[in-house]
Amino acid sequence: MSNWLEGHTDLPDHPKLLYCASLLKVDPDLLVGKLYRLWSWAMNNRESGRFLSCELPLIAEKMRWKKRASSLIDALCAVAPGEQAGWLVKIADGYAIYNWEKY
Repeated sequence: MSNWLEGHTDLPDHPKLLYCASLLKVDPDLLVGKLYRLWSWAMNNRESGRFLSCELPLIAEKMRWKKRASSLIDALCAVAPGEQAGWLVKIADGYAIYNWEKY
């Protein structure tokens, strides 16, 4: 269990973040905070960075997303032009935070 989370200075203006924020119709700065909420929770509770398909409401809860969980998941999985993946990727039994093992 870690008590710190690596932050990248390009995150607020990253094309993937801006694309996802536009899909969700939220301010990009709000999405930065919501992503850090998910990542910090996952660091302490989901070391694998994986979620079962039935846990979509849990992702929305941890990000304090008040709208439909499916709209959040769809936007987090959306691939921005020129990017390899979204913030989440679909796996056999659910979803995984993209590149989680790297961090």
